[in-house]
Amino acid sequence: MEEWENLFNILGSSCGNGKEDSWKWLGDKSDSFSVASVRGWMHEDLEVVNNYVKWVPSKCSIFMWGAEMNKLPTLDARRRRNIQIDSSTCSLCETADETVEHLLIGCEVANAIWSFVASWCKVPPIFGFSVRDIMKFHTRVNLFPSKKYALQGIIIVASWSIERKDISAKRG
Repeated sequence: MEEWENLFNILGSSCGNGKEDSWKWLGDKSDSFSVASVRGWMHEDLEVVNNYVKWVPSKCSIFMWGAEMNKLPTLDARRRRNIQIDSSTCSLCETADETVEHLLIGCEVANAIWSFVASWCKVPPIFGFSVRDIMKFHTRVNLFPSKKYALQGIIIVASWSIERKDISAKRG
């Protein structure tokens, strides 16, 4: 009981300045909270690619969002989280560690898929140095807006398909 009284005395003498507590939002110049100010604050340093295409299944769009944020459960990510795995080598090409970048860009199987997609869509070869490059590819081709929108959806679905192919390869 004596410890409780000591704690109460310490806290009572050091807390506050006599004013009533209040909340203040520092994410906006007006000091007032709004969802728009939170969104602006979150995206200040992070440019997120809009990967929403109406006709693409939500699971594909969510996958691309996770890929862009580097939050997919790749073998390398599992190994870094100390999850026991036999090998972190890509199950599709077996030449490098399976990271998000490798799975969607560096893997031989992914490159073959991108080559096929580019040929089928009659666009220049699809390649990139990051997931964001793949996600923004549709903005760099000379197509009508409706065709760019379709290409964006095809790229999202193809990316998801690469990941699904990887999962099925792991199952044997």
